[in-house]
Amino acid sequence: MKRLVGFSIFAILMAASVHAAQLSTDARGAIPHDVQQLVVIDYRAMQNSTAAMDLRARVMPPELKQFDEALTKSGLNENHDVDELVRTNSIYPMTKTGMVLCFVDPSTMVFGSKDAVTKALDVRDGMAASMLTNGAMMNAMQSVDSQPLWSILDDKGTQTMMKQLLGEAGSVTDFDTVKKHLEASWYGMDFQHGVSFNLTIATGDSFAAATLSSLMTAALMVRKLSASDTEKTALSATDISSDSGKLTIHFASTDTEFSALLQSPLFQSMVH
Repeated sequence: MKRLVGFSIFAILMAASVHAAQLSTDARGAIPHDVQQLVVIDYRAMQNSTAAMDLRARVMPPELKQFDEALTKSGLNENHDVDELVRTNSIYPMTKTGMVLCFVDPSTMVFGSKDAVTKALDVRDGMAASMLTNGAMMNAMQSVDSQPLWSILDDKGTQTMMKQLLGEAGSVTDFDTVKKHLEASWYGMDFQHGVSFNLTIATGDSFAAATLSSLMTAALMVRKLSASDTEKTALSATDISSDSGKLTIHFASTDTEFSALLQSPLFQSMVH
């Protein structure tokens, strides 16, 4: 099963597929055009990695945890407590969580707050623009959607992420200058041989990408000053470079090293 989170309106789609963590057309068609970030996780592929499951436990949004619990307790009985929407869609309440779910086709369902699910269905039915018409996000998706865990962010989502990654370095004037050049970003994680993480930030400008690379390198050096041995190992395994208007960040570790990193203050500060 795959779960997809749209953070701008909070709606989550779950879809079954044989194509790694690629989204079906139905799933893509239910995502609003202006979504700021999508995170797609193929839990079936991740179950073979202890590090991947540790990551899932650490960063799973509370709403997903509630959904897991609600799905376990719910019988999804069509004969009881079903709210009929226009266009013959049925919404099911998820016990006492306040969330609902709806099947958009036999292999895809969307869940979240009732308002978010309704908006997703409006998008799916052509009553509002979908991500299918968002060229930047669709192009970003093509670069990473073969990974078991991947995410794409628009310009605003990318600015927020970079501010968080840079920490104190994000307060300098240079970042204020380059942040307007942040167009989109995407990252993927693979867990077949340890943990591999690759992040790309598109700026459309070589100077902006080089400046951002310098800021990230400076931020990494600052973090090393107060880092634990586990954190220093992770930071030393991080490569930062820029080319053709894009900043790339690569990180790799063993499963054991990554599981230890998940419990560190450095990791908690970066995903807070």
